[in-house]
Amino acid sequence: MSHSPRQSNCTDDLQLTRLRDNKRRSRQRKRDYTASLETKLQELQSRGVQASQEVQLAARKVVAENARLRALLRHVHVNEKMIETWSPNDDVTSGSPFLPTEPTAVQKEHTLSCPGVRQSSCSRKELDKKGGCQDIDKTTNLVIPHCKVLTRLAQDPSTDVTQSMQEDDMIEEESGGVECSRAHAMLMQFATTEEKLDVVSEALEQGCVGKKGGGCKVLNEALWKAMDEIT
Repeated sequence: MSHSPRQSNCTDDLQLTRLRDNKRRSRQRKRDYTASLETKLQELQSRGVQASQEVQLAARKVVAENARLRALLRHVHVNEKMIETWSPNDDVTSGSPFLPTEPTAVQKEHTLSCPGVRQSSCSRKELDKKGGCQDIDKTTNLVIPHCKVLTRLAQDPSTDVTQSMQEDDMIEEESGGVECSRAHAMLMQFATTEEKLDVVSEALEQGCVGKKGGGCKVLNEALWKAMDEIT
């Protein structure tokens, strides 16, 4: 039994239609796949740009912090050679500025022990206002020689202790600590918030010890601990 010409034409048309549909679906799948690859590529490029920006921001922050630390070291008269060559594993020499030759424990109590004085105390309120502490003999209630900054403030309450320091008032070349007025000036430039101010006050208060001949200094351990917290 033979097929009529009309039936043959219908069969051919159906086959052509299915073939066109298959080709159309194949092209659509290729377009979808290409679009998904382009989307993923854009996402990866965006993440790469963001990561690069974060790395650059972190690098700029490190550079800024290093610059601040170098400025601080120069401020306390650490020479350039030591700044460039020092590492935590190096031995600390007795001639290096304010770096302790032996570990010195920070006093935890607010009362300080000084030669020739039975007991002395530092008030946070005094520290915030004056940047130093005053040794008081509680037995006789007589004021003994105290911080140079307090002497200047007593002579002229409006004086700027950070600007009026003379050469003979610079940091003493003795290991173990930094003069109270210098420590106060160093730390207060970073006390930009109330929390940081509390850290500075605590370091100046608890790290303050008396010196022979009067006055006082802030122990290096307390000073560097505060610097780590506020910078």
